[in-house]
Amino acid sequence: MDWMIELVAAIVLTGITGSVFLLVWHTIGKILDHMGYMNLLYDMLFMAGLFFLLPLAYTVLYLADSRLGVLGGNLFWMTQEMMEFSKGAFTVWLAGGVSVTIYQIGIGIYAHFYYHKGYPCNQKEMQCFRQTCAELEISGDDVKVMHSYHIKVPCLTGLRNQRLLLPAETFDEEMLHVIFLHELTHYKQKHLWLNAFAIGITCLHWCNPFAWWFRRLAEQWCEYDCDARVGTMVRSVKLYILMLTQVTGKCGVIIGNKVALFQTKSELLRRIERMNRYAQGRKKSRMLAFVMCAVMAMTNSVTVCAASLGVAGAYTNAYKETVREVEEQIREENSLEEYEMSGIPDDVVVEEGEVQYGTRGTALLIDWGVGIGVYKRTDRFEANSGDRITISIWIDPDDVAIRAGIVEPDGTLRYVEASGSITHTFTLDQTGDYRVFVQNISKTNYVYISGSCGVR
Repeated sequence: MDWMIELVAAIVLTGITGSVFLLVWHTIGKILDHMGYMNLLYDMLFMAGLFFLLPLAYTVLYLADSRLGVLGGNLFWMTQEMMEFSKGAFTVWLAGGVSVTIYQIGIGIYAHFYYHKGYPCNQKEMQCFRQTCAELEISGDDVKVMHSYHIKVPCLTGLRNQRLLLPAETFDEEMLHVIFLHELTHYKQKHLWLNAFAIGITCLHWCNPFAWWFRRLAEQWCEYDCDARVGTMVRSVKLYILMLTQVTGKCGVIIGNKVALFQTKSELLRRIERMNRYAQGRKKSRMLAFVMCAVMAMTNSVTVCAASLGVAGAYTNAYKETVREVEEQIREENSLEEYEMSGIPDDVVVEEGEVQYGTRGTALLIDWGVGIGVYKRTDRFEANSGDRITISIWIDPDDVAIRAGIVEPDGTLRYVEASGSITHTFTLDQTGDYRVFVQNISKTNYVYISGSCGVR
């Protein structure tokens, strides 16, 4: 079950990293946007999306704690309370993620069958389409074009088999050329793949509002990027803006993975204002752009580091506090007496138990089945006199008593006996190789053991 805690931690830290990057991008991006660095901002927005997926903060914290002990080696250790919380959080996250994913797939299937009901383009429209494809160096067979009965504005839909859909009406040749330029530029720049990428992020981080904000920004900036590119290809920016305004009254929301000419009047006005600003903009300074990018990178690094360390510190503090509470509860309600034995009894079956290593080399994560009368142990690990080995395990069935303890370098067994759960700390008085063991002393029951142990 240890993987559950680490998966939840990775998702949380990755969501924080992406959210911080997106906030910094938005803040510094306002300056770069007014300076005319639209393409630079578009590329950086894609990078922000990558930070929602790449577990960089988790990996750095894992290595820092396991190699350097920055957080005392307690990162992602678990107690029973933390395990139960992680199980609940994982269940909620998984249910929400599956629901959002099914919803998005359902919308995609519905949109495919609903919007693709229509009729083929006429010969004049196909000739204009092929000419535009040649102008953009796109194969005319890569995208299918048709009229749809159910859309009000031109759009590009699909992912692998993309279709350019036109409303069920006629357009003059000049407007048709501009429409094809716009939608085929979306195809050439793979904007639908960025939209699909953003949808995937919302499925993974469905409970993070910044993920949904990223999806909205991705849709907007696909259009901004397309406007900037098409604006340099048409006879004049005014012609392109005129074409957009001529269909203002035909706005309509289109569901599914798509890039539409536009969907709302307010969005159209923002795009026109931005195009006018870029068209009238001054010559850009590359050095200034480099400085702004460096500032953005530094700000992101510092902010993400601080946020990640804050989350990791809160986790380790919670771990220490719950361990303290468990130990106090055990001392008050059921103080466990330690026993010693000179060696392994001859009448038990000895098995080697497989373990997973936590964020420190001596943090062992146990998930075992132990048969009747079986003695199961870990591999050897090093510990020093004065160190403490803490064992925190849960037993199923909870009414079966077991032995849990350590094997000292001289072969002496030190152990406690209990049922249900065991949390106990052994203070070491020898330096050398140790093992942790459990023994099923029941005469009738097979038991399952899960938990962790390690040196502190």
